[in-house]
Amino acid sequence: TPLIKHMTDGRYNSINISNDLQIKVIDPGNNVLVPLEQLSTGTIDQLYMAVRLTIADMLSEHKKLPLIIDDAFSEYDDKRLKNAIEYIAELAQKRQVIFMTCHKRDVQALQNLNARYNSIEL
Repeated sequence: TPLIKHMTDGRYNSINISNDLQIKVIDPGNNVLVPLEQLSTGTIDQLYMAVRLTIADMLSEHKKLPLIIDDAFSEYDDKRLKNAIEYIAELAQKRQVIFMTCHKRDVQALQNLNARYNSIEL
């Protein structure tokens, strides 16, 4: 899907979810299914985020319901974070996104993109 491709910076294009909910990615180099256990923690987090966002969209029947994201990018490196924040900023143009974080680099990533956001510091 385009979301998986974007989130993984083009490394993976699609995933396979079996009936028993086993998730595997398709390695585009050789079309082999790769189990999640063989991927890095950051890539696994990216895939889970993509799956959750896709499921949320499906369950909302494509209504623009608010989306709450709570400290979801702690295992991301800077490139993964940039890709995720780009997607979230784009998504926020279509629906309300409540993005909670205790990491200054997440806020810095929003600022680097010149994304529009309101910040409340607790």
